[in-house]
Amino acid sequence: MRRLSIFFVLTLGCGGDSDVGKSCPMSVPAATSEQPEASSIDFPTYVEINTEFPCASMVCVAATGRSPYCSLECRSDDGCPQSFECRVVTETGPLAGKRYCVWRYCQVQLECGDVKKYDCLAGDFGPSAPPGMCGPIGSGSTL
Repeated sequence: MRRLSIFFVLTLGCGGDSDVGKSCPMSVPAATSEQPEASSIDFPTYVEINTEFPCASMVCVAATGRSPYCSLECRSDDGCPQSFECRVVTETGPLAGKRYCVWRYCQVQLECGDVKKYDCLAGDFGPSAPPGMCGPIGSGSTL
């Protein structure tokens, strides 16, 4: 009976729909730039763990100028839902060096997984980033 209970709990934790990418209410300051070129904006990245967040993992991330969204800690891209990749999001503070699921950079829609759910959205995501970033269909202009 004990093994069945442990298996059931592990199955619940690993399966089902993930809330990664869903909006969460973390407060972040707006990105600014003193230079006139939009491509010169350096978007700060924020990650916070808070029991008040409506996220199963209690982790909220705001990266590359996107609105805050639910995330989870990961070791590799395989630990993230499609359209997401596993990256270090901050180099400072108590969560420095930890890896979280963040929206994947892209150049074409096929890089984002299910083409019925996700698209490669156009935007300025930093001077060294590819031209797009995955996101839900209908949430921005596409490449």
